[in-house]
Amino acid sequence: MISFSYNIHESDLLKICSLYTKAGWWDGECSAEQVTNLLKDSFCFLTAWDGEILAGMGRVISDGYSDAYIQDIFVDETYRKQGIASEIVKSLTQYCQSRKVNWIALIAAPGSVNLYENLGFKGVLQGDMMFAKGDLSEKTLDGEDYITFQPITLVYAVPSDSKLAKTMQAAQMG
Repeated sequence: MISFSYNIHESDLLKICSLYTKAGWWDGECSAEQVTNLLKDSFCFLTAWDGEILAGMGRVISDGYSDAYIQDIFVDETYRKQGIASEIVKSLTQYCQSRKVNWIALIAAPGSVNLYENLGFKGVLQGDMMFAKGDLSEKTLDGEDYITFQPITLVYAVPSDSKLAKTMQAAQMG
């Protein structure tokens, strides 16, 4: 039977490190000290246990007053399709709401949209942030006007008279 806990013990740190590594979210070596710092900077961190085996985890980043971001939801492959991720998200949401933090957003991995929509999150958009308002500029390419932005090393060009360009110009980020 799976049990859930907000209490993290020193003996849990390397198990948490292992789950971050399995999720592909940790590059290189992972140490108990790094996990301790991650936990210290989290609003809350929830673990799911099958006895001594760490089956899943999730955390919230928040200032504790205005808003919160649920992230790092991960369940070991052996324990998937048992409702553990759903329970983690529900519990983290309730934790925030019990502390009067009611604006809650997600930072979600690709392929997880259905999970969050099934839990009642609306308007879940899949993808990476591509631009902030200040990143947009106008440029003429081959005689045609474009709105351009460069999220990493790629430069994207959207015809400036298109509906997408107008939506981008009205957005604060995208």
